[in-house]
Amino acid sequence: MKFHTTVLAVVALVAGLAVVQADDQGKKAFKATCPVSGRAAKANCKIELKGKTVHFCCGNCLKAYKKNPDKYVAGTNLQLYQTGQIKLKACPLTGRKLNPATKVSFKGVHICFCCNGCKGRFQRAGDKQKLEMVFGSKSKGFK
Repeated sequence: MKFHTTVLAVVALVAGLAVVQADDQGKKAFKATCPVSGRAAKANCKIELKGKTVHFCCGNCLKAYKKNPDKYVAGTNLQLYQTGQIKLKACPLTGRKLNPATKVSFKGVHICFCCNGCKGRFQRAGDKQKLEMVFGSKSKGFK
């Protein structure tokens, strides 16, 4: 009888840990940057845009975005890339084939370029310039 009670207790403990782990993974799965403020976006503050979901940190950023979405193209594309809603298909600077050896990290995501020349140009830029180069309206990397 003690053996069965112990086995049931262990099974319940393992099942409980699996549920907690699944909850933690779910919470960690959503990580996005607000396209307006640059702060962490919330999963429940969002709008649908051309079949994609854009998240914001607060209602005020959502309102600002709705007034002038073109102002936030780079921030929006960064977030869509962070959340896996868009993929980098080509070098963001030239539109040529990506070279995995040129991979760099920026704002929590990995970006590749076609060559070390483009990678170097990116690395020499300031953060605002980097955001525009890769995710702005002139980027050639996203289809």
